[in-house]
Amino acid sequence: MKTWQKTVSFVAGFALLLNSFVAPFSVLAQEIIPEPTPVATTEPATTPVATIESSTTPEPTVTPVASPIDVATITPEPTP
Repeated sequence: MKTWQKTVSFVAGFALLLNSFVAPFSVLAQEIIPEPTPVATTEPATTPVATIESSTTPEPTVTPVASPIDVATITPEPTP
């Protein structure tokens, strides 16, 4: 009976020791998937060319005119 307990104890201790060394390797062994690299197109992309149109007549600008606003004044009446 004593030999059986020593054998089980030895196997359990060896399993714990082996597990403590093997676990970090499983993390390192995971494959890292690289991001796909963009493929350059063979046709050059056309860039739009900005054109400036000059106008000879300036457009009229509208200026807002300040008008007084009628504000009703409330006078309190004393109650009897």
